[in-house]
Amino acid sequence: MLFELFGFSKIQRIEKTYRNSQKLIDIAGDFVMKNPIQFKKNLKSDKQNDLPIKLIGYQKDKVDALTIAIDDIVNQYGEKTEILLLGRNNFDLSFLEDSINFNLVKNKKTGQTQIFYNKNKSLKILFLTVHKSKGLEADNVIIINAENNLVGFPNKISDDPLLSWVLTDSDNYDFAEERRLFYVALTRTKNITYILTPEYKTSVFIKELQKNYTIKYITIGHEQSISENPNCPRCKSGKMVLRTSRKKNFLGCTNFPKCEYTINRVDVLTKQIKCDKCGSFMVRKKGRYGIFYGCTNFPKCKNSKNLSEV
Repeated sequence: MLFELFGFSKIQRIEKTYRNSQKLIDIAGDFVMKNPIQFKKNLKSDKQNDLPIKLIGYQKDKVDALTIAIDDIVNQYGEKTEILLLGRNNFDLSFLEDSINFNLVKNKKTGQTQIFYNKNKSLKILFLTVHKSKGLEADNVIIINAENNLVGFPNKISDDPLLSWVLTDSDNYDFAEERRLFYVALTRTKNITYILTPEYKTSVFIKELQKNYTIKYITIGHEQSISENPNCPRCKSGKMVLRTSRKKNFLGCTNFPKCEYTINRVDVLTKQIKCDKCGSFMVRKKGRYGIFYGCTNFPKCKNSKNLSEV
């Protein structure tokens, strides 16, 4: 039918990019094509940057994480550089509304919000949602909502019923549309994409980036980072962190309540010895014949080692 209407046709692929570095498109391209039905591309670039993505982990203060990203950009690219903040939702910028370090001015005609950084007011900083950023670019990009929650990135709210009429039924890969949207966010930059992520509620997309690619991770200096904490033996993706209940310290998974795995021995944080039987951790214990290493999963796992074996 199409041939009868239009005659002979041929697919022409545009696979040369002048915006992103080769390393960035390698990571972003591989990430989006994890979906097996995603249209395949083999993008090429002459630009080089070995660390095109930087994660900034924070525990409490996202404003501090943002200032670290901005200051790092200025140190590398100067005060005349252009910075684009990207949010998954329009309200993602609300964390700056009461900040003494930033002033927000919304342009009613364009819908864009301009951010003035009081430490350096000459900087050009704009905010857009990722949807509105399609087709646009900036010198550097900061993704500000890489959180694991209902309206984080990926957004977990069910699609509008009307949307099902225009989306293909075969695209049932987990967070397929959100994955494509995250690809858009990663590739708006000419230089580096910074991603702000809470260490206790890290987006599943960020965990995937950390697992599969070489990504630079920065933590806020005055906070204790959990990036080096042991992974949860049960769910594999969470981190074991210190918690307190009834004045008793223990380790719990950051994916709680989805993962309820706990360990009563907090010394696992300082010395991580994996159990080669069940995948949990070995800790020092005192038995009838002296000190030895036993599994934290005892009595389900009775694996033990002599001190000389560790």
